[in-house]
Amino acid sequence: MTPSEKSVAKPFLDFYTTHNIIPTHQDISDIESHVFRRNYLYRTLGLPPSLLKNKRALEFGPGTGDNAIATSMYGLDTYDFVDGNPSSVRELRRKLDLGLIKANTTKVAETNVYDYRDQVKYDLVIAEGIIPGQDRPKEFLNHIASFCTLGGIAVFTTTSYTSLLAEICRNVFRPAIVSEKKSFEQQVQIASNIFRDHLSTFSVSTRSIEDWVTDNILHNWLVSHSQVFSLVDALDTFGDRFQFYSSSPRFLVDYRWYKSVRRASPDFNGIVREQYHNFSALLLDYRVKQETIQRSQIDREWALRLEELCKQAFDIHLIICHDQNFNSLMNFIDTLHSISHILPAEMGETKSAITDYTHGIRKIARGEIDHQFGAFRSWWGRGQQYASFVREV
Repeated sequence: MTPSEKSVAKPFLDFYTTHNIIPTHQDISDIESHVFRRNYLYRTLGLPPSLLKNKRALEFGPGTGDNAIATSMYGLDTYDFVDGNPSSVRELRRKLDLGLIKANTTKVAETNVYDYRDQVKYDLVIAEGIIPGQDRPKEFLNHIASFCTLGGIAVFTTTSYTSLLAEICRNVFRPAIVSEKKSFEQQVQIASNIFRDHLSTFSVSTRSIEDWVTDNILHNWLVSHSQVFSLVDALDTFGDRFQFYSSSPRFLVDYRWYKSVRRASPDFNGIVREQYHNFSALLLDYRVKQETIQRSQIDREWALRLEELCKQAFDIHLIICHDQNFNSLMNFIDTLHSISHILPAEMGETKSAITDYTHGIRKIARGEIDHQFGAFRSWWGRGQQYASFVREV
């Protein structure tokens, strides 16, 4: 039995193909700004443009190919794509025909990721926004990373219960939006009206409100714990086969002097394990600065408690979204109050956001769809984090 035969449901792919959509369009009207942002991301991941010149790249789940436009400007020799969504494949091929995605050679494989087979190995393998949400994310990561050549780099995204909390709070709106009496288009419109003010709190928006609510609110992609896939989960998946290279945000640091490092010293994966939990509060709210965490003297025990409470909130949110009612709402609210209680005074913005949310969600549950959420509107976690790993063996 192949991996694709073990589960009938295909996360993301089934939802996208059912509605014939690609809700991942990036705003490339200002192409220079788009390329600048992508260059910043890749440099943070340890991938300056010169490093990829004349290299081979493979991207899984490229969606509309908007991000690929920027990546292709690095002078790649080969840039291949794997996507099982016919709408995505059509859009990719359109961009290739227009010459927007540049490389000496390109190939688009229309297939489920698990079914993709090729003896070719690549210098860069990309999988943005598709590993968290899979029902077997470790198996999924192992499969896509198998296409990395020795010394090649895998770039992918991770999540955590802490980084997802603000989005989980928004997912709890779903029973008030999704109804058999409303068409899919009506649901998109209702959700867009609710969350437009939330997204407007960002200084820059890279995709439309309609795409965002479709992909994050109407698409019920979080249905089990296995779909939350953290940086530590990636370490557990890889073992010694891949070594951590960099991440965005770049929280982790190595203070060691290179002359003092011995073979018995912790490797890069070990450094990640030592430091990861210290950054939970930074994942909870993108507005929190590292110096705030240092002043608050947050320790590992506190971070683990925060992650556990966020996991508890995640559990209750699963019940609410599965049952499509608010019967478990007070349990969810109580857990949020517990989270707010342990947050340091320096995280006042986050505490205020939780307070305003708990007031507002009660009104949503009573049918007051047009309620405003005050400070909650501008609370966003660092939903997904980018990571790069180098293949060692």
